Amino acid sequence: MFSSSELAAMTATVAESLGAGSGLGVSLVLHRGAQVLAAQNARLVRPGGAGVRSGDGTESAQATVSVVGLPAMDIRAGDRFNVAGQAYTLQTVYNVPEFDTLAYSTALTANMLRATAVTGRVLFWNPGQGHLPAFLAQQAGPSITEFALAGRDLLSLRIAAHNLAGQPVTVQHEGMITAVPGGYDWAIITPDDDPGVAYEKLLWPAFERLVKPGGNVVVTAVSAFIFRLLERGTPPGWRVVENKKRHGSRTLWLSRERA
Repeated sequence: MFSSSELAAMTATVAESLGAGSGLGVSLVLHRGAQVLAAQNARLVRPGGAGVRSGDGTESAQATVSVVGLPAMDIRAGDRFNVAGQAYTLQTVYNVPEFDTLAYSTALTANMLRATAVTGRVLFWNPGQGHLPAFLAQQAGPSITEFALAGRDLLSLRIAAHNLAGQPVTVQHEGMITAVPGGYDWAIITPDDDPGVAYEKLLWPAFERLVKPGGNVVVTAVSAFIFRLLERGTPPGWRVVENKKRHGSRTLWLSRERA
């Protein structure tokens, strides 16, 4: 049975063993018997020297704990991609979309941002293989001070971090976007689409918390999702910069007013 401090020490040991340059994002998943417990009780946010975050796991939830390893990465040979007039090389894995062909939604977003100064701390929710982070890393260079990769798919987080080797990267394994800490200059979001979950109602409060005043949010989804998101208009303090559609996908760029 582990206390919160012991769990934090375990996570720190894993961080030290892997090293900041490993290119791995690590999440510790706790089990009690056949029950999978919430991963946030002990979580490592890597790479890039971001340090360790640990939660307040209760002793009753930690009986007979076992630590489950990360999904294996079967990395394919690097492929050359071209989007928005910019070429880049990316290593990809199977079981994550866009391993050999870009989705229309990714191309739409890249074209929207190709002449835009994306700077500061940038959050990528559901980064996939890492196409948009890699595209912006090449376009913006050191103007982006943090590539924050977040989502529920560990394999996606691992390969996206791998493709950003040498960049200031943090990785956050979260089940919901509402659990991601805020303070970003940009948030580039591919929303989850779980049946019965009204994400279009959850996202506006999340946007308010995720980005600073003067910040920007870019959402890419199917057109029907964006329609529902805008059905009641934009809340006070927000404006639509661009709203473009292509082959059933739509990218929406929102800007938050400065305080």
